[in-house]
Amino acid sequence: LLLENKNVFKGQQCQAGIEQLIIDAWGSVFRGHCRQGGLIGKLGHGFKPPDKSIRCHADACSNGFDILSTKF
Repeated sequence: LLLENKNVFKGQQCQAGIEQLIIDAWGSVFRGHCRQGGLIGKLGHGFKPPDKSIRCHADACSNGFDILSTKF
């Protein structure tokens, strides 16, 4: 995907945060490694997982885990 530039999803709806969540070493929860939409919450402080997709604003999706999220 990367070699053929098929990792460009700018403007598409992405299911990151619905299909996956990323938690960093400090307990911060994000939709994906791209951190689209910003901080969702922190472990131990409560957070509500997103229930809707988010529009991608990144120039390219550079993380394999994020690339696997459904796009439409």
